[in-house]
Amino acid sequence: MCFLMQTKIFKKLVNFDFFQVFFVLILFFSFFFLWEKSLKAADNSVFGYGIINVEKLNIRKFPSMDAPILGILEKGLYVKILNNKNNKLKWLKISHKDINGYIRNRSNYVTLTKIQNSVAEKNKQKKKIDKQTRKIQKKIQSFAQKETMIIEALNNLDFELNKLKINISLTKKEIKKLNTAIFDISIKRKKLDNNISQNKKYIYARLNALYKIKMIGRLALFPMPDSAFDFFLQQNSLKKILASDFNMLTKQMSDMESLNLITDELEKKRKTKIDFDNKIKNQIRLLEKKTQKRKAILKDIKNKKNISSSSVLFLKQASKMLDKEIKALKADKDLNKKGAFSKFYGLLEMPVKGSIISKFGTRQNSSYNSFTFQSGIDIKVQKGAPVRAVFKGKLLYANWLKGYGNLIILNHGDNYYTLYAHLEKFLKNKGDFVNTGEILAIAGDTGSIKGFCLYFEIRHHGKPVNPMKWFKKMAL
Repeated sequence: MCFLMQTKIFKKLVNFDFFQVFFVLILFFSFFFLWEKSLKAADNSVFGYGIINVEKLNIRKFPSMDAPILGILEKGLYVKILNNKNNKLKWLKISHKDINGYIRNRSNYVTLTKIQNSVAEKNKQKKKIDKQTRKIQKKIQSFAQKETMIIEALNNLDFELNKLKINISLTKKEIKKLNTAIFDISIKRKKLDNNISQNKKYIYARLNALYKIKMIGRLALFPMPDSAFDFFLQQNSLKKILASDFNMLTKQMSDMESLNLITDELEKKRKTKIDFDNKIKNQIRLLEKKTQKRKAILKDIKNKKNISSSSVLFLKQASKMLDKEIKALKADKDLNKKGAFSKFYGLLEMPVKGSIISKFGTRQNSSYNSFTFQSGIDIKVQKGAPVRAVFKGKLLYANWLKGYGNLIILNHGDNYYTLYAHLEKFLKNKGDFVNTGEILAIAGDTGSIKGFCLYFEIRHHGKPVNPMKWFKKMAL
C-alpha cells in the first residue's frame, strides 16, 4: 500500500512547479520519517512489566546466549516488557534503567504482567512497584551499612591485633631483660654472701684480739723495748694491724649493706617479672580472643561468593590513602641512578614463595555489575614466610596503613618503587638500605580479607605498572 501511495505522489509531481514539487517532497519525507519512527515506537512500546524471580539474570545485547552482557538484574526488580504479544518467544525484549536488551523468557526467571487499562489500576500498580522498590532499596542500604561496619570492624580489629602483637613482643623483651638482670644480681648476691661468710671467722678472731688488747692494755702486748726506737716500731706495727682490722670491718659492713640493697633490688625485679608474666598472659588471652573474632568475621566475608560493593568502596578508599602516602614521601637523591631498576625488566625474582591468587588490572564484579582496578598482585603464602626485596633500595615507609596492614615501601631510584603489604613483622626500619634478595619482613595477614597473602606493587612516577611483566618466567 505504501508503494502505491508513493507512485501516485510521484505522478502528480510531473505537473507541479518547483515550489509545489519541493513542498510535496517535504511532505513525502516527513511521512516516511514518521512512518519509520512509528515502526520503532511500536517495536519499543511497553507491553507490560516483568518481575525478576532469580538472584541474577543477564541482560543480553541480542536474543542469544553468545551475545554480550549489558547488565545484571537482581531478584525482585521490575522491568518493562517491550512488544511481546507472543508469550511463546524464547527471549523477551526489556527496558531497565536506560538499558534495552533481551532476557530469557522462562516462568521461573520472570513473571509477566500486562499493562492495566484503567488509570486507577495503573496508579495502584505504580504504588505497588514503588513500595517494592523502596523495600528493596532499604534492604540494600541496610545490607551495605552492615557490610561497611563489618569491614571497618575487621580493619580496626587488625590494627588492635597488630598493636597487641607489638606489645607482646615488647613485653617479652622486657621479661628477657629482667631475667638477665635477675641472673646478674643473683650472681653478685651469691658472691657477696660468700665473701661475708669467709670473712666472718677472721673478723670474729680479730674482734676477740682487740677485746683482749683493751683488757690487758697495749703495752703488755710486746716485751719491754730496748730503746725508744724499738718502742715506736712496736706502736707503729700495732697501728697498722688495727688499721687493717678496721678496714676489714668497714668492708664487711659495706658488703653487708650492699647485700641488703641487692636483695631488695632482686625482690623488686622478681615482683616486676611476675607483673610482666601476668601482663603477657592477659595479652595472649586477649590476642586469642580477638583472633577468634577476626576468624569469625573473615568466615562471614568468605561465605559470600564475591566482594561486595562496600568492600570495593573500602579498597578504593584504601588505595587513595596509599596514593597520598606515596606522594608525601620524599625520594632520595642518592638513589636517582637512571636505568638501574629498568634494566631488570623481566628479570626480577618473586618477593616471596607462593601462588598468585589475584592479578593486576581491571576486573568485573558480576554481583554488582561494577568494575574494579587492582594495582598489584596478591600472592598466597605460608605463615611466617620471609619477604625479600626484589631489588636494592631504601626503605621510605614501614608502618601500618588502613586496608594494607603492615606496609613497606622501597625506593629503587629513577622514580621506581615497590610495595609489600599485609606483613606480620618488620625486620627492617625506615631509612635502612637493603640489597636485592635481602629479607625485609615476615609475611602475614594484617589488613587482609584473603587470609595469609602478600600484596605486591611496582610503581613508576607514582603510577602502578603490571608486576607480572617484571618477573622472570621461571619465577612465576
